[in-house]
Amino acid sequence: MTQGLVRIQQIGKRKPPREDQPLDVPETVTTLRALPETIVRRRVEAFHERSDFGDWTKSPTDCDLEAAAETGKVGFDAKYNDRLQDADKAVETAMLAFQDGQFRVFLDENELESPDEVLNFRAGQVLIFLRLTRLSGRSW
Repeated sequence: MTQGLVRIQQIGKRKPPREDQPLDVPETVTTLRALPETIVRRRVEAFHERSDFGDWTKSPTDCDLEAAAETGKVGFDAKYNDRLQDADKAVETAMLAFQDGQFRVFLDENELESPDEVLNFRAGQVLIFLRLTRLSGRSW
């Protein structure tokens, strides 16, 4: 396993990006296509392990409260849907979103453009997922 960091950002958000999270990438992950599959499967597993009522002991940070004030919604990570999510479908959706240009992936400063691009992930590198937002209005 190679340990690096993952950062998730969204263009157009006033809220600063979340803190970089540690990411363990298995040596078997050699392409960009395999990376979201690994991450999405871990996130689905974590979702299934989470309590039905969320973590009531976790206090929101000042940044969380400011973002909630802007959107008008405060949440406590409560899970109101008790159905288990399909990891295969989630991976398929993530890859479709990448191919549709809904997010970009960068390894440090370099954009990874093709799902079959070789991924040379080394310890300490930062993997950035940049979510793009659509403009409002109609497209003709």
